[in-house]
Amino acid sequence: MQPAPILPNESERLAALRRYDILDMPAESDFGDFTHLASQICGTPIATITFVDAARQWFKSNIGLELSETPRDISFCGHAIAGSEIFEVPNALEDERFRDNPLVTDDPNIRFYAGAPLVTPDGLKIGALCVLDRTPHHLTPAQREMLTLLSHQVVHLLELRLAGRRIKWLNNNLEYLVTQRTEELRESEERFRTLAEQGSEVFWFVGLNPERILYVSPAVEKIWGLPPRRFYQDSRIWITSMHADDQSRVSHAYDAVLSGQSPRFEAEYRVIRPDGSMRWIMDSGTPIRNAGGEVIRIGGMAKDITERKQAEAQLAQFAEELRLKNEMLEEDLEMARELQNAMPQQYPRFPAMASEANSIVQFCHFYKSSMLVSGDFFDVFRISDTMAGVFICDVMGHGVRAALVAAMLRTLVMELRDAWERPSELLEQLNRMLCVNFKNSVTPIFASAFYLVVDFGAGELHYANAGHPHPLRMRRSSGSANLHELNGIKSGPALGLLEKAHYESSRCELRPKDVILLFTDGLFEVEGLRGQYYDYNNLLKAVARLSSLPTRDLCEELIHEVRQFSLSKEFTDDVCLVGLEVNLGNSD
Repeated sequence: MQPAPILPNESERLAALRRYDILDMPAESDFGDFTHLASQICGTPIATITFVDAARQWFKSNIGLELSETPRDISFCGHAIAGSEIFEVPNALEDERFRDNPLVTDDPNIRFYAGAPLVTPDGLKIGALCVLDRTPHHLTPAQREMLTLLSHQVVHLLELRLAGRRIKWLNNNLEYLVTQRTEELRESEERFRTLAEQGSEVFWFVGLNPERILYVSPAVEKIWGLPPRRFYQDSRIWITSMHADDQSRVSHAYDAVLSGQSPRFEAEYRVIRPDGSMRWIMDSGTPIRNAGGEVIRIGGMAKDITERKQAEAQLAQFAEELRLKNEMLEEDLEMARELQNAMPQQYPRFPAMASEANSIVQFCHFYKSSMLVSGDFFDVFRISDTMAGVFICDVMGHGVRAALVAAMLRTLVMELRDAWERPSELLEQLNRMLCVNFKNSVTPIFASAFYLVVDFGAGELHYANAGHPHPLRMRRSSGSANLHELNGIKSGPALGLLEKAHYESSRCELRPKDVILLFTDGLFEVEGLRGQYYDYNNLLKAVARLSSLPTRDLCEELIHEVRQFSLSKEFTDDVCLVGLEVNLGNSD
C-alpha cells in the first residue's frame, strides 16, 4: 500500500480549509444535492464530498457509506488532491497502491474510485468530490466532465457560504456601529450645546439657502456687545460691525470657501462695539456639504484675541527696541574686536629713532579670538631706552565678560608705570586690584599672566609668572639653537584668586640673537582628528624643529602646524603668540 502524500504547500492548504470553517459541521442539504447528482451521473452507489485534514479525510456529505471519516494515510482522496485532474482507479485490486488498503480488503470493499479535486480560487486543493463502486468501473468522458463541473460548484458553494458569514458579520458590525455612532452623536450634541451655552467662544452656523444665521451662541453678546437675536434678525450685522479696513478682506476669505477656492475660512479682524470700543476677533469655519458635494452651511467658532494682539504689539515694540540695542552692541563689539586685533599698532624701537629692521629688539605676534572679542591680550611698551616690558594675559572664559576684564587689566598695567621695572611687584599690585574690584562677584574671575622685562643694556631678562604657561627662550648665538623654558621660579597663583598672593621674580642672561616666545594656552590645547591633543610637549618639539627659521617665519609655521592638527582646522580657543628677538651684533 502507498500512503497518501503530504503536499509541499501543506500549511497553506490547511489554512485555506480552516478558513471555510466546514470541518465537523452538521450535514447540509446543499452539499447532499451534489453527492446525489454525482452518484446518478456516474452510476455509482457511493459518492462523497471529502475534505482532507492534516491526519484524516472527513466526509461533509456521502451516499452509500456509513463512515464519517477515515485516516488520511489510507485515503483515496489524499492521492486525488496531489493532481489537478480527476484521479481515477478503475480496479483497486489491480493497483499496487491500493490492493492491500483496508478500504479495499475489508468493508466497504472498494474496487472503483474517481475523485475531482476541490480547488479554491487561490489554487489550493482542500478535498475532492468523489464516486466509488464495489465493482470495477470506468468513467466515460462525459461523466468525467460532469464530475469536474460539479466539483467547481461545490467550491462555489463553499465561497457563497463564506461570503454569507462575512455579510452576516458585517451586518452585525454595522448595526453595532450605527447604534454606537447614534449614541456618540447624541452625546456629542449634548456636549456641544453645553460648551456653546457656557463657553467664552462664539459658536455659529450659517445657512446658505437662503443665507441666514442658523445658530449663534450666547457668548456673542460679551464680545460683540449685541444680543444673539440681532444676528438672527439681520445676518449682515456680522459684516457691518467689522472695522471698515477689514470688511473687504474678510468677505473675500468667506467667499473663497463658498466657491471652493479654499477648504476653510480663517480670518482675524476687528469689531467695533456699540459703545465705540474695539475688540480683536479670530474666526474660523468649515463648510458642511450634502451627498452631492455642495456646500449647504458653514459652521465655525470665533474668540476674542484682543489681549493677545495687545501683547503682540507690545512684544513687537520690545523686539524693535532690543534690535536697536543689539545693533549698538554689535557696533561696540565690532569696534572692540578691531581694537583688539590691532594691538599693538606699533612696537617700540630701540633706540627710539631706529628703523624697524635696525631696532635692537624686534617683535612679531599672532592674535585670534574664538568669539567676536577675546579675553587674551598682550602689550609691549618702552620702560627706558634700554628696557622693554612685555605683558601677556589670559582671562578666564570667553566673549564679552572676559574681554571687559582684559580691557580693565590692560588699563591697570598702564597705570602701574612705576612698577614696570619690577615684575613681581607689578603682578602683586594687579592681583590686589583685581581681587578688590571683583570681591563681590558671584562668579569667580581670574586671569593667568606673565610679565617679562627685556633689559638689553644689562644683558638680562627679568620676569614673574601668575599661573601662565612658561614662555620659551631660544639661544642662537652659539650657532645652533638651544631651547629653554623661562621657569626658574615657582609660578604664583592666577591673578584674582588670593588677595595676598606673593609672586617671585627671576633673572637670566640675555645674549645677542636670543629669541623669546610668549603665548596663551589656546595655542597648544587643541583637539585633533582622533581625540588626541596638541599639548605643551608637542609645542616644544615643533619650536625645536623650526628653530632655524627667522622669528616671524617660525611663528607663522607654528600657527600653520597647529591649525592642520586641529579637528576643525581652526583654533577653538582665544590664541595669543608674541615673539621677540634680540638684534645685537657680536661686538655689543
